[in-house]
Amino acid sequence: MNRDVVKDLTLMLMYLTSWDESLVPGLRKKPDREGLYPKVRLCWKGYDFDILNGLNWSGIIIL
Repeated sequence: MNRDVVKDLTLMLMYLTSWDESLVPGLRKKPDREGLYPKVRLCWKGYDFDILNGLNWSGIIIL
């Protein structure tokens, strides 16, 4: 299978299995600006590490 296709499919699966989480627990009391709370999208790293490293090196994800 083409490596670019595998990267795209991995990225899609990472998004579909991800969730939003607050950066700091208990920070929901004070919004940072106009009701927006700092959040980050997290995902389990249960994918091929060669693919994840390639996505990280290209700047698409942060490990």
